[in-house]
Amino acid sequence: MQSTNNTDDRREYFRIKNKILMRFEIANKDQPPKTIELESNKHAEQISLLQRISKIQDLNDVFNNDLSAEHYLTKDHLEAINQQLSCLSHDLLTAIDHEYRDLMEVDISGGGLRFESDQALAKGQTLNMEIILVPEFQAIHIFGQVVNSEMVENQKNQHRLAISFIKIKEADRDAIIGHIFKTQSKQLRACKESEK
Repeated sequence: MQSTNNTDDRREYFRIKNKILMRFEIANKDQPPKTIELESNKHAEQISLLQRISKIQDLNDVFNNDLSAEHYLTKDHLEAINQQLSCLSHDLLTAIDHEYRDLMEVDISGGGLRFESDQALAKGQTLNMEIILVPEFQAIHIFGQVVNSEMVENQKNQHRLAISFIKIKEADRDAIIGHIFKTQSKQLRACKESEK
């Protein structure tokens, strides 16, 4: 889907390096694409809980950022709660992670993603994909097309793949773009904190 707005086009291709949960399968070229059984459906309760935990952490962050310096005890308390919630999220994530490939490091944008895989894919192949954004734990179903596939130097059986999203709901694309900006904002805040 092409955007007529230049700003939206730039946002679509704004990219970050991040870790996500992902699974994919090659779509049969002789048949129309079928929706794969989403692993997230099997883990709906855990993912729902992870989503609620993420929202609580976001609210704590917003509240914490609005507190002045003299409320340092409250700020420390909220940070401690968020660390405990992160540990709980990690344990829940471990319980569902084996259903997917491991947490994968990817470069992701609203228009596609790049990642390394031990699975060789040919340029032009269509993929049926499910990704789960972390830490929002939002499951997104996408059809992608391999636009580049090359061997990784000095790594046996590792392939660097570039995937372009060819079928994605606009709400899901917006969720990815929102995830990118949110992740960047957290990274910038962490850098500023480390410089103090």
